[in-house]
Amino acid sequence: MLTKIKDTLFDNPYLFRITRTILEAGNTKQLTLLRQHIKPTEKVLDIGCGTGDFSVISESYQGIDLTPSFIAYARKTYDKKFDVMDATHLSFQDKSFTTTMLLSMLHHFPDHLITKVLAEAARVSTKLIVVDLIQKKNPLSKLLYKLDRGKNIRTLEEQQKLISQSFIITHASVFNASLLYSHSFIIAIPK
Repeated sequence: MLTKIKDTLFDNPYLFRITRTILEAGNTKQLTLLRQHIKPTEKVLDIGCGTGDFSVISESYQGIDLTPSFIAYARKTYDKKFDVMDATHLSFQDKSFTTTMLLSMLHHFPDHLITKVLAEAARVSTKLIVVDLIQKKNPLSKLLYKLDRGKNIRTLEEQQKLISQSFIITHASVFNASLLYSHSFIIAIPK
């Protein structure tokens, strides 16, 4: 019952954006970090793009997501390319992109599926940037993790282990996105 309510609420792109903006301080820290590592002219693939809020990172941006309502919202809001697509079977040619971003994506998939997504990312791009949840111990953060639809929150080391199956990690760190959330920031190149 709770899962159905969460899915109904968070499939609404407006509620999703409002919630994310409040909980993650408007994505300011993520955008700052991304801009330090992505040139505006790079060809960027955003796997799990949600409502397309990170499309401002590049002039040549392609967002994909499995949620049609998010893609419809992104198409209306941003003048970039957005498609409904399964990230385990990307329809792009090899090395079509400079950078693939997985932003708050890893925790939504079990290991066997995220391994397939990462293999596809390695095939279609020359660089990977991952930003994902790292558990904080405070009670409010723990409650928010339970409300999140992603049930696979991993440590930095667990994230690195998964990523290193298809990539060579060149940078890995943790930053506080807000008082409630910590995130990994990982950069890697395909093996």
